[in-house]
Amino acid sequence: MNIVFTARKSSAVSHAIKGNFTGPDDLNLILGKGTRVEVYLVSSDGLKMVKEFGIYGEIACLEPFRPPCITVNAHSPMIPNGRTGAASGVSAGRPAHPSRPSTRSVDSTFLDQFDLPIDEMTIMSMVFLHGCQRPTLALLYQDKKEVRHVKTYEFDLKNKDKSETGWVQSGLSGARTCIAVPAPIGGLLVVGEYSISYFNPAQMTSISITMNATNVQCYNHIDQGNRYLLGDHKGMLYILVLECSNAAGSSSFSSTRSIPVSGLKLEALGTISIPEAIVYLDNDHAFVGSHLGDSQLIQLHENADEQGEYVEIMETFTNIAPVTDFEVVDLEGQGQGQIVACSGAFKDGSLRIVRNGVGINDRAVLELPGIKGLWSLKDNLDAITEDVLVMSFLNSTRVVRVTPDSDMVQEDLEGFLSDTSTLLCGNAQAGLILQVTEGSVRLIAPPQHIQAGLVSEWKPPTGELISIASMNGAQCLVAVGGKTLVYLDIGSEVIKKVGQTTFENEIACIDVNSIDGANRHASQVCAVGLWVDIKVLLVRLPTMEILASHDLPGDILPRSLLLSRFEGVPYLLVGLGDGHLLTFTLDAALSSLLTPKKISLGTQPIMLRQISAAKGEDGSDASGGSTTGKSDHVFACSDRPTVIYSSNRKILYSNVNLKQVATVASFNCAAFPNALAIVGSDEESILRIGSIDEFQELHVRTVPVHESAKRISYMASRKCFGVLTTQIVSEEPESFGPTRIVACEEEEIGFVRLYDDQTFDVLDSYELPREESPQCITAVTFAGDPTSYIAVGTADTISEDVPTKGRILILEVSETSKLKLVTELEVQGGVMAIKEFQ
Repeated sequence: MNIVFTARKSSAVSHAIKGNFTGPDDLNLILGKGTRVEVYLVSSDGLKMVKEFGIYGEIACLEPFRPPCITVNAHSPMIPNGRTGAASGVSAGRPAHPSRPSTRSVDSTFLDQFDLPIDEMTIMSMVFLHGCQRPTLALLYQDKKEVRHVKTYEFDLKNKDKSETGWVQSGLSGARTCIAVPAPIGGLLVVGEYSISYFNPAQMTSISITMNATNVQCYNHIDQGNRYLLGDHKGMLYILVLECSNAAGSSSFSSTRSIPVSGLKLEALGTISIPEAIVYLDNDHAFVGSHLGDSQLIQLHENADEQGEYVEIMETFTNIAPVTDFEVVDLEGQGQGQIVACSGAFKDGSLRIVRNGVGINDRAVLELPGIKGLWSLKDNLDAITEDVLVMSFLNSTRVVRVTPDSDMVQEDLEGFLSDTSTLLCGNAQAGLILQVTEGSVRLIAPPQHIQAGLVSEWKPPTGELISIASMNGAQCLVAVGGKTLVYLDIGSEVIKKVGQTTFENEIACIDVNSIDGANRHASQVCAVGLWVDIKVLLVRLPTMEILASHDLPGDILPRSLLLSRFEGVPYLLVGLGDGHLLTFTLDAALSSLLTPKKISLGTQPIMLRQISAAKGEDGSDASGGSTTGKSDHVFACSDRPTVIYSSNRKILYSNVNLKQVATVASFNCAAFPNALAIVGSDEESILRIGSIDEFQELHVRTVPVHESAKRISYMASRKCFGVLTTQIVSEEPESFGPTRIVACEEEEIGFVRLYDDQTFDVLDSYELPREESPQCITAVTFAGDPTSYIAVGTADTISEDVPTKGRILILEVSETSKLKLVTELEVQGGVMAIKEFQ
């Protein structure tokens, strides 16, 4: 059985409007994304999503309106407008349709629709005009001679009839869009490829300006309608200003006095994503919704920047649509597939690397080779911030404090052993610090304590060494001489030996993390893992009585234990030496282990460390669960690091975007709030401090290619991607000249490009002839030939409909990642798919 689910919701914006949706004083941005609607609150801090909901269908139209009141009637879908006997409703199952700017109510439960024939066949655009006595529709159409005209119709709703007003404008070359200008200006804007014209049927006037050839795809008016933002197919944003005079015209055509327009002014503001919708919000901020690129929140400035642009991008909203092709690869060799997708189009074209799991965003990276252990320290057990890191090396230990300015200052703690390796370090009660080495267990008072220095020390019997240690705020367990487990009380300023027990075989790992909800600084039980026997034990404290024993499956030794509580349920996690994790559930009395669940997290031994995730503004933690402060999660350190957490009482696992982690510690300080300190592998020799992203989230990395990426194929032997791209080139000058018409002849050029699979730099390119378009690509090897090749299928672009010819190209990829055409074969028809076979 296959289970199919949506890992990432639709991100392409098809519609965008603004209104007061969540409250009369709230400014909301409302987006249509396929079958979903998202509602954002516009605030001084940016856009904040407050609601999203799905609909049973694809959004065709999204328009705001404000009724006097709204009621819900399940038997009669209607929206009363407060007048007796008059209501306006929309019947279910009928497509949305254009409406008048000021909608009047109709005496019916449903809209009373009627049909009226017109002579015009090819309709380009139509809008209802503002400020008219009767409903007036402006119609932009094309006749049989491909000449475009605009005319107006008046409608008599009572008699269900129409009539032409007699106003017609002809010869509108390249006209595409009609824009109704709101009252009190009124009139109509007609936007074409080479010009923009303003018409006012009431005043029988028209004004036009010319511009470089372009295709305006969307618009939105600013303020009262005398300024418009226009976005074209190249991702250029313009502002159109209607220059108005104070004189007012009049006509029997208009029911109100309109403001005459004396001129039009068009100015290029800057580059944005190729827009599908533009919404002017407030205070010179606008939203650009895109289908071909990332959507953007932009700010408009009066003065241009160094690049001559008036647009500043304030926030970007990732959009991976449209995806034309993708490859699933394991770039890090961790057994975790990633999607490398051809995304976007034209100048917004890109490669998107999509990976599921937890993202670690580096805040600081230091080269510190040889770190064997890492712990963070607070001022006391109840403190929130951790600004001290303790790093253990082979023969020494360093203590560093991170200042609010991100500087690391080494500290010399009196009584702290720095000339030996440290097995364990942490905060104990009474504001003390515990340090465990092979030779002793030490309680140390920090400098802020009244009596700084060594407070108490416990040493094992002569000749025996401490091999393993675990602690909480009041208890410490150490393995002495390999087989003896010693329980020490560290809840006061004196270390007291409470009990001990000896096992037949050596102790592999221990843990005494508190899972008692009533006392988070002390535990009733501890967990012990044994060598040779290959089992885990649950031991009662302080009696050292064995409560439960469980033999582990197979012959793989336990390497790490952790007692943890997820959503109130106690668990024992066991990390094995082969990268598997066993999860035991404990009973309510914490006295028995239930049947474990086994999962593979990696291939190397697992080290389990507890970390904290900070609560978000909405009261949820990084995993999406509700918290009241910080939520404890578990970090499984291995060659495939994983964060373990719980949601809806189910244990979940999220991969981390790091290759290998040796150890980790929570680190929340002024310079790096809610961060983690992470030590990589011995080969990497890096200490990184990074913030953690939300769990169970798709992380998208963008590699801009600034052209349309059409097809992709991975070549493992050369560690590179072969990508087919197309680029639109034109003879249009770069400068913007609204005073003259410039014809724009655009051509499409195809390329075969090689991208490095780590840096995604372009390694080499092969250009196709201009009459040829790339269609498919695959990596290929031939029997007895160690050379790596790429096979490319093409189609000619001269044919009007179906390609009549194409080529199969075999390109050699050298060891230096250079492309060389080896052979080619011309075929009849376009080559739309190509695959390697043996």
